[in-house]
Amino acid sequence: MDDEQPASGERRAINRPATTRSKNSGCIGCLITAGIILVLVVLIGVIGNLCGTDDAGDVPTGPTRVPTPEISKDEQCLREPGCAADNDDWLFDAGYDCGRQIENLAAYDYDWINSRVDRRFDQLMVQSDQKSILYLGDYVRFQNGFGAWQRMSYSCKYDPINQRVLDVAVQPY
Repeated sequence: MDDEQPASGERRAINRPATTRSKNSGCIGCLITAGIILVLVVLIGVIGNLCGTDDAGDVPTGPTRVPTPEISKDEQCLREPGCAADNDDWLFDAGYDCGRQIENLAAYDYDWINSRVDRRFDQLMVQSDQKSILYLGDYVRFQNGFGAWQRMSYSCKYDPINQRVLDVAVQPY
């Protein structure tokens, strides 16, 4: 019967295979796709917020720099070879401050061999802490209990930044 040809003018229904799709099945697929896209956009936003900028809206431009403390000219001078030796202000201040403490170490009397305008130190060493200078000299004589004079060598550890004497030592020359 299926093979029979319809008579002229007669219409015959075409048998189509039955499908499970309804009229709205195309819209459900669109909704699922839209939901997946929405979830992806939210995830990207959350991840971007966690890894991105802070609340102020600053955009990180690279590694952050730790600020280095500013050092004064005098501290820089202590770090540069030769600068401390050329600083006459420090030498004058150390000569005065250390000289008074060296004089106080004399049991009886003292006598500076050089004149007051000459330098009291002929050598210096910047200490490893780079905060003090060890000045050395030998232009003083101390008198002993018998009245004899003995030439002395001396050292003075001086802090030029704070302008203070840290240590003084005297020994026979």
